[in-house]
Amino acid sequence: ESMTSSGQALGRLGPTRWVVMVFGALPLELIQLKIIRNFKGRSEAKLQRILEKSPERVEPRCPIFARCSGCQYQHLSYEAQLFWKREHVQQAFSRIAKIDVTVEATVPSPKVYHYRTKLTPHPQEP
Repeated sequence: ESMTSSGQALGRLGPTRWVVMVFGALPLELIQLKIIRNFKGRSEAKLQRILEKSPERVEPRCPIFARCSGCQYQHLSYEAQLFWKREHVQQAFSRIAKIDVTVEATVPSPKVYHYRTKLTPHPQEP
């Protein structure tokens, strides 16, 4: 359905539209998952298998991408990364801050890889 700013695919399951977030999955993918954590209003799941891939899926260049997740969008085409980054800013203004603004398109970096200056560690499953 969508992507979180931490790189998790966000989907909704069943008639209650229960929110499930999965690292490694992408919007429009059909996946098999395993719920690993439940919270008050959502669950987190581990990607077990991709049954139907998104057209935006690319092979991550980093050999430890699946274990590290510091570059949380590396499995997503660069054009789609730019779209989702803009979408996260737009949502922060409209949904969270309740400010009606138009966010311009994300300016692409001249370097698609090797430009990061920070690490974003994510907790491992229990």
